Amino acid sequence: MKNQKFAVRVSGAVVFAIRFMLAWVWAALIGTVAGLMHTLEGASTTAHGFAFGDGASPASMQSGQAPQASAVIHYNNKFTKNLKGRTPAQRVCSRREMPAQAGQKYQDFMYKPLTPNTQQAAEGVVGTGLSISTATTLYTLGQWADYVNFSDFLLLTTIDPMIENVEREMAYRLGRTIQKLTLAQADFGRTIDSSVGALDATLATQQMTRNTGVEAAGSMRGRNVQTLEGGRFGALLHPFFTTDMMVDNSNNSYVDILKHTAEGQMALKELPATGEEAQVLSFGGITYFETTELTQTPNFLASGKTAIRTYVVGEDGLIAVRIERPGKTSIGDGQHQNLKLWRGKYAQGSSFDPSGMIGGGTSYNVVGTWGLPPDTTMRYRAYDFVPQNT
Repeated sequence: MKNQKFAVRVSGAVVFAIRFMLAWVWAALIGTVAGLMHTLEGASTTAHGFAFGDGASPASMQSGQAPQASAVIHYNNKFTKNLKGRTPAQRVCSRREMPAQAGQKYQDFMYKPLTPNTQQAAEGVVGTGLSISTATTLYTLGQWADYVNFSDFLLLTTIDPMIENVEREMAYRLGRTIQKLTLAQADFGRTIDSSVGALDATLATQQMTRNTGVEAAGSMRGRNVQTLEGGRFGALLHPFFTTDMMVDNSNNSYVDILKHTAEGQMALKELPATGEEAQVLSFGGITYFETTELTQTPNFLASGKTAIRTYVVGEDGLIAVRIERPGKTSIGDGQHQNLKLWRGKYAQGSSFDPSGMIGGGTSYNVVGTWGLPPDTTMRYRAYDFVPQNT
């Protein structure tokens, strides 16, 4: 009986030992597998670091500070555009061409209107003939010219099409020159006819509205001033005033009127951005041309603020006289983008540059003038306001 109990105990101990050994082997196997998985995960992380540069660095590596990398600069040969305004003053001028070899002065004539005659003619009496009189204005031609030359070495080594690029900058210079010469005449007209500046703001806080343009057009129509070609007056307007009138939602404002028609609502959705004409403000028989190149009046009405002048022009309000010469500068409508300047390369062997050191150039050469009609009644309006929204 004792031997039997001893045998049962021994067999239990053996079973326990076997189970313990099996459990230990199983645990060792699981640990090995876990270690292997951890090793693989570490290798993956290291590989990720190599690929994305956020892991461990190798023992040796060429850095980005190598001179052939860090000292080299890539230059953009398509230069960023500088900011340019528009120059549409010629669009509101009556343009007159003068032939070559016809002198240096241009004289304009205008018949003075005849007064009405309410007196009946006596039967059989011939009466006295009328005396016809004319008014004249004498314009003196001027010349405006500039050029830029480039050495052949510069043209050989520059990374951009330099002559073409500088030609565009020269065209902008000429466009602004034409704009200023035109507006100088318009500004002078305020001293001849008081109605030209009669619509000036009376306060620096007064906002330009739709009514201002309507009054300008009505003022000219009331003096028999005709519209430009196309049946509308032309206006030079600063974009700030476009903003003033578009944010004005008062009764009978532009916005208030346009929103009552389908066409007007579509116009309101397409506000002017960089177009030549602010067509959304085409109203009252006036087509508006946006430009920032306008006369300014500092310290307007002693307010410390700057006023900007708006011009509304009718037929023959401003006269532009020019001599067209083949091969020379053609100013066309005065927009600097449309001006045709000379540009080219010089031939080698001339007496002033026998070795051809000057490679090319660009230039403009304009002969003409700008002035007012031969009348004391001006055919345009030029009024000052301070923009309220800039």
